[in-house]
Amino acid sequence: MVSELQVLEVSKMENPYWYSEKHSHLIDLATIRLNAFHLMNIFLASQPLASKHFLDDSEDNLASLHWEFYRTEITRLLINIAINTRVFDDQMKSGNYRDKYLKHCSEVDTGDYIGIFQEDEKDPGKFKVREACNKIIHAETV
Repeated sequence: MVSELQVLEVSKMENPYWYSEKHSHLIDLATIRLNAFHLMNIFLASQPLASKHFLDDSEDNLASLHWEFYRTEITRLLINIAINTRVFDDQMKSGNYRDKYLKHCSEVDTGDYIGIFQEDEKDPGKFKVREACNKIIHAETV
């Protein structure tokens, strides 16, 4: 049987800048990805649900279930993803693989795929992963 330590060692060798060993919090990247998957499924399922059911009909059991859980689940998943991503980012920026991690971030975290937060029509307000996490964590509404 393969031990957890052996799995972690292989993971560390394959992706040395995706590893949070020896930090106060062990961040499970698979859990972050799984939560993102669940969040995506909630968003993708909401549109067909809205088109086939009257979401304001209190007699529709599926609509009632949607209203009962969707907001709390979206909030829970967003906050979990944002906090874990921020902690992981902090760990990597202060860890042994800092330079590799920062190089990787500069190549992939361009602000083009997170979304746009537009307060001013002239400034589209692109933001990077860390800024997106901050907005989620400190949001007053979802």
